[in-house]
Amino acid sequence: NVGQKQVKPKEAEANFTAASLAAGKDQPEPQLLYSLLLLKSGQSDAGQREKAAKYFEDLAATFPNALLPLQGIAWLRFDKRTYVPAVEKLTELVAKIPRPKKPNDPYADLDLQMFYWVGQLREFVTVAAGDVPRPLVEAIDALDAAVVRHGLDGQRSYEEGRKKSRAVRDEFQKRIDEADNEAEAKLAGVHRKAIGQYVTFPYDQAVQRILVGLDE
Repeated sequence: NVGQKQVKPKEAEANFTAASLAAGKDQPEPQLLYSLLLLKSGQSDAGQREKAAKYFEDLAATFPNALLPLQGIAWLRFDKRTYVPAVEKLTELVAKIPRPKKPNDPYADLDLQMFYWVGQLREFVTVAAGDVPRPLVEAIDALDAAVVRHGLDGQRSYEEGRKKSRAVRDEFQKRIDEADNEAEAKLAGVHRKAIGQYVTFPYDQAVQRILVGLDE
């Protein structure tokens, strides 16, 4: 089901039920995949998003070291524009990204992609929130500090993600400044604060992470 362009809810639910019955209690993959499917179909359905959030919360409680549930929770909080708890969840996520076993070993590619994605969201939130309130400033500072503790490789990917979002922000500001009329400027201003203009949920990467886990 995860490979289908269009999610088929009833079929996916039936397959999830069958997979859950076949899997052991210590195997989170069926619930992880189903949570992702709910998130994907929830792009146009608030009820599906709420259902996805519940599954991700249950997974985070049962498997506290798993990254994907935290990633899903953070994304859904950004979607609801509850930015302080969203950034706090990113900080929790970053803290649990596994460090290389040896000091000179590189981070896994999927983990570097995670740092990049977090950096994109970190920079986006300063645009979306407008005049950033103090609780959000403190949450962002805590996130930055969590990334620093990972060393240069993690910081580098994080900063590249931030740079990507800044480029999008600056492009929208240019459109606003050069708009021919007020209506055009206002439309650009609305788009400037839309999360979809900056970053998307890395669905394919998330599925890949689950498949890597199955291989292990």
